[in-house]
Amino acid sequence: MIEPRDCVVVLPIYSLTLTSTELLSVRSNFQILSSWPQVVLAPESLSGKIEVELFRGISGSRNYIYLEDSHFASVTTYDNLLRKKWFYELFAQFEFMLLIQTDVVVFTDDIAKWMEKGYSYIGAPWILKEGGQEKYEVGNGGLSLRRISDFINSFKFFFILKSPTWYLKKVGLPRWTHFLFQYAFGFNRWVLSLIHISEPTRRTPIS
Repeated sequence: MIEPRDCVVVLPIYSLTLTSTELLSVRSNFQILSSWPQVVLAPESLSGKIEVELFRGISGSRNYIYLEDSHFASVTTYDNLLRKKWFYELFAQFEFMLLIQTDVVVFTDDIAKWMEKGYSYIGAPWILKEGGQEKYEVGNGGLSLRRISDFINSFKFFFILKSPTWYLKKVGLPRWTHFLFQYAFGFNRWVLSLIHISEPTRRTPIS
């Protein structure tokens, strides 16, 4: 039987200047998913401000985890955060994590139904067109359900990270440079990421 403690809802927020649509979405999503533990993930420079300016008057309790601002500096640094083992270890007490960003609208709480599927990852696909044919890749994180133990275990294996060919084509890099960016550059970034591991600076216990 699925229990509320089996999943945590995680909302990343990098700025206090949300649009009216984003703010309405965030507040609605938290109310609809109120039966699950909720965590707001934010840069440490916003510590103490988010609780007052964004969630004042919203019913329910939620926890806050503050990380170094550098993790929220760009889409790339945020993507790198989601590829850190210690990030998932923050939530190791749960079986699943529902990652939900500010541009997502939730209409109904179906978390338990999708958890019962037992998948390691459920999220929207990237639909790519190559040679007149559609190709599907996975990894979209805007709204994604992740089995935390599977993500943690994946870091026990050695991978040479590489940039996908479709992305290199999209940014217009010549074909002859693809090998360099796929393997040499990707591997070096992976090694450098192991050298500097940034742990959360302040957090409240998840209850």
